[in-house]
Amino acid sequence: AGADTLAGGIGSDIFSYGAASESTPAGFDTITDFVHGVDKIDLSAIDAVSGGSDQAFLFGGQTSATVANSITWSEVGGNTIVRADVNGSGGAEFQITLTGVNLGLTASDFVL
Repeated sequence: AGADTLAGGIGSDIFSYGAASESTPAGFDTITDFVHGVDKIDLSAIDAVSGGSDQAFLFGGQTSATVANSITWSEVGGNTIVRADVNGSGGAEFQITLTGVNLGLTASDFVL
């Protein structure tokens, strides 16, 4: 779990995650060919608030901060970093890297 390199290929792709532990800040996956508006990252199986019922993440947008129970993203060193907080601590328990910048991610790029 984690530290995988993923490529979807031509056409629309869905990159699905079932648990925050599948891609953490210490062992994160890299998606090499994510296309905004075409591909999706499916996080719907991950509870945004640990210990509760299955709650969806909020979309926090572009920020270097991690927002409690939300998906946020920022651009760092030629890559786009997607982070999620699942326990309300304000720290990231889930992280993936998308190769490239200027991807213009929006909530529609995710299944929350």
